Amino acid sequence: RREAFPPPPPRAEFGFGEEDLVLCSFNQLYKIEPGVFEVWMRLLKALPHAKLWILRFTDDGAKKLGKYAEKHGVSKDRIVVHDQFPAEREFLIKGLADLFLDTPLFNAHTTGGDVLWSGVPILTLPGEGFAQRVASGLVVSAGMGHMVARNLDDYYEMALSLAQHPKMLKAIATRLREGRD
Repeated sequence: RREAFPPPPPRAEFGFGEEDLVLCSFNQLYKIEPGVFEVWMRLLKALPHAKLWILRFTDDGAKKLGKYAEKHGVSKDRIVVHDQFPAEREFLIKGLADLFLDTPLFNAHTTGGDVLWSGVPILTLPGEGFAQRVASGLVVSAGMGHMVARNLDDYYEMALSLAQHPKMLKAIATRLREGRD
């Protein structure tokens, strides 16, 4: 017998409106290199209803990302920062995101598995080293090989297309949730 997941908490509890597109990266902040951050800022500029959700691993790191966002012409208020989630609610909370944006320099590992289990599609860009290919292996194993970008330009275009086609993004998330067992 399959246990039912309890309903997720309301998005408003985490600073999101129902119409917001929630892009997230729950990776450690040291994995965010300037090239991918610039792509994320381009996405936020192109998608006025989008917010970027990250975890606060250090106060200083979160503040610096806000400053970098403003240097790119994006309000720091569009970067939503939270502390680690309580273990008993972690998967439900992460499942509030619409799309996980992976970090190419050092891909999501355990975080990637958690996010997929939460039913959130991952967009990733693999590199040559092992640490740069973990998320693409997870994504392909989850039957989402079409979510693996070839380069940063492709990563941007894929993220933008998914954001502009919410029904397609929701269908991918539904397929993940239905296939998680």
